[in-house]
Amino acid sequence: MEKLPKPRAHYYSDTDTMIIHLADRPGVEAAEVAEDVILTYDADNSVVAIEILNGVAALFNELLEAVQHGDKIGWRG
Repeated sequence: MEKLPKPRAHYYSDTDTMIIHLADRPGVEAAEVAEDVILTYDADNSVVAIEILNGVAALFNELLEAVQHGDKIGWRG
C-alpha cells in the first residue's frame, strides 16, 4: 500500500485564502468545484491541492466556536 504524504496547509491572511497541498506532484489543471473552492489536479487526474477562497477565517472561527461549545459539526447545504 502506498503511503500518502502528510498534507500541508498555508493560510494567506491578506487574501483570506487557504491552500492545502495533498501531494508533492505539480498541478496541471484546476477547476472550481463549489463557490470559492478550487481543486488542482496532476497529470493522472488526482487531486494534489485544495484552495479555499474568501471567508476561511470566518469558517475556522465558526468551527472553533462549535467545538468550544461541544456542538456536533456537520456540513450545511
